[in-house]
Order: sequence, then structure tokens, then C-alpha cells
Amino acid sequence: MSFGLQRFMRFLASGGIATATNFVGAYALLQAGVAAWIANLAAYAVAFVVGYTLQRAWTFEGQHRHGDALPRYLALQVSVAAITALVGHVGALLHMPNLIIALGSTGVSGVLCFIGTSLWVFPRGEAAAKA
Repeated sequence: MSFGLQRFMRFLASGGIATATNFVGAYALLQAGVAAWIANLAAYAVAFVVGYTLQRAWTFEGQHRHGDALPRYLALQVSVAAITALVGHVGALLHMPNLIIALGSTGVSGVLCFIGTSLWVFPRGEAAAKA
């Protein structure tokens, strides 16, 4: 398997783990009666730690400095978390089932994170010395 394909497969796997963490957390909190926007933000916070750790250490093999990658990852995730919370809130206002709210929020966050992480947080050709 070529290095590029291997990295892409790792990206999908680590993103999938973070996304699953987000989905399970959001759904569990919604089922427990937590407000949709709080449930989505809390689940996202846990998924943030999982996602950054896996993406930097495993997918990109620690090639990007924390000083560069972490602030970008944080900015991306704060933006996507706000959008995810809004999606959850709108879903609740529309009286959608919790499963649909969690799936919609998770889907939106997954797509936005994939684009932002691959193009901005850990861009190709911008690998730096380990921090």
C-alpha cells in the first residue's frame, strides 16, 4: 500500500473513531434527557481529544508541530462544534427523533472536519519538526 493511500486509510479510521465517539456520546446524552445543544457540545469535546490525538500521532505520524496544528485544530473544532450544536438545536425545534438529530449532527461535523483537517490543520507539504 502506498504511503498516500495508507495515510488516507488512517485518516478515515481515526476520523471514524472520533465520529463514533461523538455519535455515541450525543445519542447517550440525548437519551438521558440532556438538552440537544448541550449533548452535542459535550460529546464533541470528548471527540475533540480523541480526534486530535489520533490524527496527529497516528495519521500524520507526529510530523506537524503542536504549536501549529493544535491552534488550527481547536479553531476548526470550535467552529464545527457551534455548527453541530445549531444542527442539534434545529432538529429539536423540529421535533425530530433523537437518532435523526444525532445522525445529522454527526454527519455535518464529519464532513466539515474531514475538509478542514486535511486542507488546513495537517496540510500536505507543511510537515514540520516534532514539537
